[in-house]
Amino acid sequence: MSEIKKRLLKKHPSEDAVKLANRIYYTSLQQREPYVYISMNALCKLFNKPDAEECKVYLTALLEELTEPVAVKDFTYNRKKIKWQVISFISYAFTLENGDEYVDIEIDPMFIEVMKAVEVEPYINFQ
Repeated sequence: MSEIKKRLLKKHPSEDAVKLANRIYYTSLQQREPYVYISMNALCKLFNKPDAEECKVYLTALLEELTEPVAVKDFTYNRKKIKWQVISFISYAFTLENGDEYVDIEIDPMFIEVMKAVEVEPYINFQ
């Protein structure tokens, strides 16, 4: 296996990263959008991190875990056969609105569809 492919294959994320992925995924299902806008306060409460700076550092590490690319091969997406693709679960940015900080997250729809199709659960509990 080439060195590039080895770097693209990511170990399973931490338990808290999976917890965050589930929160992101189910929030997107409720909103029926691949975009999620979540307040930092809500996420800090989810992980019991009352200190804002400590929480942001912690959440950034978790979000970075969820942006790690995953290599997927031999699947169909939008009626097209794809031999090999590298995809990430999310992309994100921190934003400030009326003095409150939010995480603006976009879920890659290909990631979700591929995981549903192959019935694999690298991050998300698709129950």
